[in-house]
Formats: sequence, C-alpha cells, structure tokens
Amino acid sequence: PVVACEGCLMAELRLVGRSAHAATRWRGEDVLPRFEAIRRAFRDLERERAETVTHPLFDEFPVPWPVVCGTVDAGSWPSTVPASLTAAFRIGVAPGETVDEVERAFRERLDGVAADDPWLSEHPPTFERFSVQFEPSEIPADAPVVEAVREGLVDAGLPDAEPIGATYGTDARHYVEAGIPTVVFGPGTIDEAHYPDETIEWAAVEDGRATIAAAVRRLAERAG
Repeated sequence: PVVACEGCLMAELRLVGRSAHAATRWRGEDVLPRFEAIRRAFRDLERERAETVTHPLFDEFPVPWPVVCGTVDAGSWPSTVPASLTAAFRIGVAPGETVDEVERAFRERLDGVAADDPWLSEHPPTFERFSVQFEPSEIPADAPVVEAVREGLVDAGLPDAEPIGATYGTDARHYVEAGIPTVVFGPGTIDEAHYPDETIEWAAVEDGRATIAAAVRRLAERAG
C-alpha cells in the first residue's frame, strides 16, 4: 500500500532569441544553448534536492524527486537560427513540501542562469504553471485503512506488504486534504506506466479485486 505520494509542479518555460539566416548565424541569438544551460541547471538542482530533501519511504529510489522535460518546441526553419522555444517540465515535490516552495527554488535557479547570460538578462525567460498541479500527500503508516489493506492482502492469499512511498502524484491528495486517510493500492505497476506495451495482467486484476474486497470487510469490522 502506498501511503506517501510525491507531488509535482507542471511548468512551461519560454525563451526568446533573435533569428538570423544560417549563413550568418553569428548575427542571431540561438535559444537552444540557453535552453541546454537551463536544463542542466535544473538537473543539478534535482541532484542537490536528492541529497538535501530526504524521506525514509523514498530512500530506495535513485531519483526521489524527478525532474523531466517532457516536450520541447523550438525554431521555425532548418536554415534559420531558432529564436523561440517552449519546453514543458514536470518537477517532483516531496511529501512535506508544497508546490509553491519547489517552484520558488527552480525559479531562483532559472534566474541564476539568466543573470549569467547577457541576452537572457535583457530578455528574461518565463516559467509559468500550466495544466494540473499535484500537491504531495501522506498518511501514517499505521492508519486503520493501511492496516485493513495489509490484512486484506493476507486474507486474499497474498504476501503482506510494507507501506511504501511513490514518486508520482495521485488524487489521494484531495481526500487527504479533506481529512480522509487514503491509500493508493491496485493492480499494475508504475514501472510500466507511460511505457511501451503498457499492460496489466488479468491475474493481478483478480488479486486486486480480492484484496480490496477483503480490506473493505476489515474496515467494516473495525467500524462495528
């Protein structure tokens, strides 16, 4: 059962350069090397945060608070120095942090890159939220709903499982914020999500059904 879920900041980076013909590329201001400098700075901050922002349920992950640039759109023509770029980032937020706090940290790192570049100093990049934002969530590992799921696993003939953390955002945050302790549990694995040939074995679906049914019975028994 997942008792701690990472949050994530979804933010869009925009850079403006100056176009020029490829034959006189030195007259232009190319956005691509500037983007690469920003991407490297964000990756450096990702590594720093892995060392300074810790959580016992996330120690197993090689990258506990992942940063991914999922889309990049730049330039307009092969023979023109690219003068515009839009890139979308997903930035991990640890349980105990807020999206606002993490956004400030990455904005500060972005400002540092811009300050070191004469063009970006005069034409600062923008970094704005888009889509949905996921706050992190966490409940106690010994909460009744967690114990019920663990008992449900055993009742369904499956091995007990220790509570774990997950490096993805979920809707559990809404329930936890409303005061409803929430466990993330079900068939399948995040290892195959957004991955080639994403699948769930039917046997795992049956095991999940049996476990959830048993967990509901256990919760009902606790409620009297």
